[in-house]
Amino acid sequence: MGVKGVRLWGKVYSYGVLQCREVYKYFLNSYTFGRMLRRSNLMLGGAVLKDTQEVVKHSAAIQIQNNITLLQRRAWNVLLANAYDELPTQETHQVKVAELMEKLEFSSKNDEYLKGALKALVGCKVEWNVLDKDNKWEWGVTTLLAEARIKDGVCTYAYGPMLRERLHNPNIYARISLSMQNKFDSKHALALWELCLDFLDKIHNYGETPFVPLERLRELMGIPETMYPQFKEFNRRVIKEPIEEVNAKTDFQITVVYQRINRQVTAVRFKFRRILQLPTPHTKQATLFADLEDLPAVVKALQEAGLATQDAWKIWQDGFEYVESGKRPSVGDFETYIQEKIHLLQHQPEGKIKSKTGFLLDAIRKNYANAEFEQVRRA
Repeated sequence: MGVKGVRLWGKVYSYGVLQCREVYKYFLNSYTFGRMLRRSNLMLGGAVLKDTQEVVKHSAAIQIQNNITLLQRRAWNVLLANAYDELPTQETHQVKVAELMEKLEFSSKNDEYLKGALKALVGCKVEWNVLDKDNKWEWGVTTLLAEARIKDGVCTYAYGPMLRERLHNPNIYARISLSMQNKFDSKHALALWELCLDFLDKIHNYGETPFVPLERLRELMGIPETMYPQFKEFNRRVIKEPIEEVNAKTDFQITVVYQRINRQVTAVRFKFRRILQLPTPHTKQATLFADLEDLPAVVKALQEAGLATQDAWKIWQDGFEYVESGKRPSVGDFETYIQEKIHLLQHQPEGKIKSKTGFLLDAIRKNYANAEFEQVRRA
């Protein structure tokens, strides 16, 4: 007769006093503690898809090389949401095929397409941390699913042990709405939306990615070098069209900033903010507008200079793209550029300009010269 106990990451803890304290300490430190207690009895009942509306997804998994289809990526998100609370204690997970199809809003009764999706996920190799976002270099390779089986209308599946532990204990994570992901028509739009969620400041509802080299962006979007070799076509199909879809179908507003070397685009940065709904009698105005000290430095400086909030956000999001193409500086950071234009406004003689905000907008857009600013900086 085997020893009764709890299996946690492959180790069996018996129900003795000292061992139970160790298990309790683990669950207490887990942010899934409450949900695991509530669902402990439900887990014994078998393959029931959890009533989960979002999935916690490790940044490394979000930043996969995107060589899977839109449905396959959505299916993997749903499978992860179903398995999430069980990851520390179970090596395999189950879900009824009918409920999985319903969660994916997939109307076909032919499960051959689902079998093909599972087969692709088992065969899809993924390198994690491709953006090195943890500030620690760690390279790893695995597959999105280790194995999958469908029998008697139930799908049983498993993750590799290395990936499984990382999926449940993400030191950096994003929450992905399972209903929202079904709205996308393009896998590039879904991948972009997940990437922006990954870098979202969830308290202040804005964020930006680092500059992503074009070759790395191809990996994230699953675009081989032979596809869209001309940047004009790549920009339209892989950058601009996904941005338009995300902006149209979600509460995100995304813009792209291009990094150029000798006029050639070498990397892109995505800047974004969430456009929250207007307050109702049951919500507070504070959820719509962040406190001034919580804003990006550029937005805060422009607001203090007198610009409307909407204009300030647009300038921050557009970056140097807001400046006329023939007037953009070749070097320098955007925050310093804005400080220079605000300094120019503040040192205009009294009565010389009719509209301070109009002057500032033109100064930014047309790159008005300000020789005194550099002298002040050096002083």
